[in-house]
Amino acid sequence: MNAAEESYQLAPREAIAHAVREDILAGRLAPGDRLIEDDLGARFGVSRVPVREALAQLQTEGFVTLVRYRGATVSATSRADALELMQVRRGLEVLAAQLAAQRNGGEAAAELARVVERGRAAGRMHALDELPPLIIQFHTLVAEASGNTQLQIMLGQVLRRVSWIFDQHLEARTDESWADHAAIAQAILGGSPIQAGYLMSEHTGKDEQLLNTFDQA
Repeated sequence: MNAAEESYQLAPREAIAHAVREDILAGRLAPGDRLIEDDLGARFGVSRVPVREALAQLQTEGFVTLVRYRGATVSATSRADALELMQVRRGLEVLAAQLAAQRNGGEAAAELARVVERGRAAGRMHALDELPPLIIQFHTLVAEASGNTQLQIMLGQVLRRVSWIFDQHLEARTDESWADHAAIAQAILGGSPIQAGYLMSEHTGKDEQLLNTFDQA
């Protein structure tokens, strides 16, 4: 089942937003591509109203740009936008790691350890195509381990955009981050909030530096 078919389980506005977001994240829609209301309406069999609502939602998430009289296009993320988003991500991730460590990983503890092992194995096998989704899964699990529902929602939105930025700017992620992930997971599972927060800050800071380096190349 594809993303569009899965999204029909949602309300029309949410279904359209979900499908278009997935198309953007998967690279099927590129920055600057136009999003025609009539085309989307025909695709989903709906009027313009839920289409406009979906595009407005995607604009608030940063995926779509709406211009009066010109319509909607897929957003192009600038270097400044990307760095600001990465800074927001760092603050949320540090908090998530600290809260997760206070709970020793909570119900996500076992899965967190498994994902680290899968990531390190993929890195050893140079299976670069497997690393990006595992990276996102790791950070999503840290948010889940925090036990803070609102933090999970906010960080989930940020992580989707961060993954999109890296897809635009970087052809592949290496396995270097998995040593960091293993250390963060160990601090969380060992119940060390200060260490977990410090390690997460260092780790996410490396991504900011990586983005800076790439943009200046």
